Amino acid sequence: MPIDTYANLITSFTDLLLVSIHTILYEREIYPSTLFIAARKYNHPVRQARHPLVCQWIQEAVDACAEELMKCTVDLVAVNVISQTNKPLERFVFDVSRFPVVAASDLHSPFVITDEDGNERVAESQADLEEQMRAVITKLSYSTAKLGKLPRDCTFSVSMELKDEATAPEGVCWDEPRL
Repeated sequence: MPIDTYANLITSFTDLLLVSIHTILYEREIYPSTLFIAARKYNHPVRQARHPLVCQWIQEAVDACAEELMKCTVDLVAVNVISQTNKPLERFVFDVSRFPVVAASDLHSPFVITDEDGNERVAESQADLEEQMRAVITKLSYSTAKLGKLPRDCTFSVSMELKDEATAPEGVCWDEPRL
């Protein structure tokens, strides 16, 4: 999908976030490896949880992030690995603070680039977007392999840090699914 509007940017990012969460859960062995199936995304091998409750929880967390991202209120999205005693152990951060801030009426308006002569043209999608997303997943896999083994029975959460001027969303806090 071309990233030619803010809405498409958020869709592409949340798709990457979804794949990243599955990758982190697999690589950090939050769940047994038998819970995951082999899949492909961005022309790259990935692992995807196959338990319906885990997939539903992840999708709902990503949807909540997407909702706030569409409001242009988010600075960071993080996947947090937490010990059995609720001690934070690891944090995988996605910095979205440089995403453009657009009015709600412009979510589907094409990005426009103004050249040095003042001429405007619609922004084109990046040809290497898939390569960049593949690089994120590859880096997650390699970096998590260099981390030490986690203690047993760790859990995880997905969190957002909002911009200073943003109003905190009202909503549900979900517990990570236990199997």
